[in-house]
Amino acid sequence: MQHSVHKACVRYYYLPARHDKYAEIIEVVNSQHYTIDVPMWEEDIILEPFYTRFITTKEEKHCRGSEIWKLFSGWEKLYSDHQKYEVEEKDVLLLKEFKNTLLLSKGVSNNMVA
Repeated sequence: MQHSVHKACVRYYYLPARHDKYAEIIEVVNSQHYTIDVPMWEEDIILEPFYTRFITTKEEKHCRGSEIWKLFSGWEKLYSDHQKYEVEEKDVLLLKEFKNTLLLSKGVSNNMVA
């Protein structure tokens, strides 16, 4: 079995609640850049990832080499997507830890669907 020198990755970003919109988790599959530039009406926001993991085989087949952005306004939808694409349990558990940290540090519980 050959291993590639550069393994594609998936990065997770937290977009805070704004105006009348919930906070969101942005998952970038086959991420090409460390930061992302999110266009907003007032001004663009540059986000850094709070978590990075290797891409799964199913995700790799789905994206076919392209970078894909997925937006989640609820954690359960994110976890459901992870089951569909067979994300390793250790990554799901680490993301749940980040969820708790974000809930405490950014008031996500009031600004994001659970």
